[in-house]
Formats: sequence, C-alpha cells, structure tokens
Amino acid sequence: MKSFLKLLKVDFKLLMREFIVVFFSIVFPVFMILIFGGVYGNKPTPFFGGYGSIDVMVPSYLGVIIAVNGIMSLPLTLVEYRDKKILKRYMATPLKSIYVILSQLIVNYVLTLFGFIILAIFGKIIFNLKNFFCELDNNQIFLRFQSVLLLDILCAFQIYILDIFLPNFP
Repeated sequence: MKSFLKLLKVDFKLLMREFIVVFFSIVFPVFMILIFGGVYGNKPTPFFGGYGSIDVMVPSYLGVIIAVNGIMSLPLTLVEYRDKKILKRYMATPLKSIYVILSQLIVNYVLTLFGFIILAIFGKIIFNLKNFFCELDNNQIFLRFQSVLLLDILCAFQIYILDIFLPNFP
C-alpha cells in the first residue's frame, strides 16, 4: 500500500506538470463560461425551458473536462509510459501492474473532480448557475454531483476498466 501511495503521489505531480491537460481540465472551461456568459448572459428564456444559456452550456463544458482526462490524458500517459519503457521498469519492481493503471485512474478522477468543482463554483458565483444547485441542501448536492461524476468517469474509462478485469479478452 505504501508503494501505491508513493506512485499515486508521483503520478499526481507528473500530471500537474502537463500544461495541456491542466489547462483544458481547469482553465479552458472557466474561460468558456466567462466568454459565453459575457456574450449571452444567463437570463432564463422559454427557448431553454426556463433556464439560462449558461445553465444549458455547463454540461457540455463538463463533457470537455471528462473528454480531456478520459480520452487525452489517460491513454496518452499510458502510451508515453510504454514508449519510454517506463512500464518495463515498473515490471522489474515489486509494484503490481494494476497499481499503475489504478493510479492513473485515481489521478485523472481527482483532476476531473477538481475541474468540475471549479467550473460549478464560477458558474454559481458569477452567473447564478441553476442546474447543479437546485433547492437542495449541501449533502444532496454533493451526492448528486459525485454520482453523476462517477458515472461519467466510468463511461469515459470503460475501456481501461474492462482491460483490467478482462485482460485476455480478444
């Protein structure tokens, strides 16, 4: 377990050094909400069913965060590990190979969650975002947010999860 926690710490530091992943996971969605919110505002309209334009656009920005981490960051990191023969070096250590994949999944999950939280905070403070903050108390908001995030992450990472559990699948 100590080795897994050290690997997790190192992988998190390495991910934070990847400018493109951090930018598109945290900064880009916030810029998009600020730009489009400045142009269109968040006034409720009948066209959007009583919601404002930012209320309707935020789920797509959440999809961008998931796509950046699930489609770009995770696979490219594992391919880079393989290309630089880092995976072979891991095989020479007593570290289990599943720890490498689990570490990447956890690190990307944490970055995705952080991006979601930052986007939701900016949306709520600046544009009074309604989609995520209905008339719910804090526990219900957190549970709803976590359940949607977990389902989205599992969908985005399904290939890797299947590879873990079905390694000999053709």
